[in-house]
Amino acid sequence: MLLLLGLMLLVISLEEFKKDRKITGWINLVVFLLIFFESIWNFLLH
Repeated sequence: MLLLLGLMLLVISLEEFKKDRKITGWINLVVFLLIFFESIWNFLLH
């Protein structure tokens, strides 16, 4: 579930970069990276 949420945030951040909204694009990208690495970390440890 978290992995899909992260992918959705990645798509949203790419759309924000296309709309020339750099700040919200970067925020979404950082949150995507945090969620993505957390989901991979939990998948490997549990």
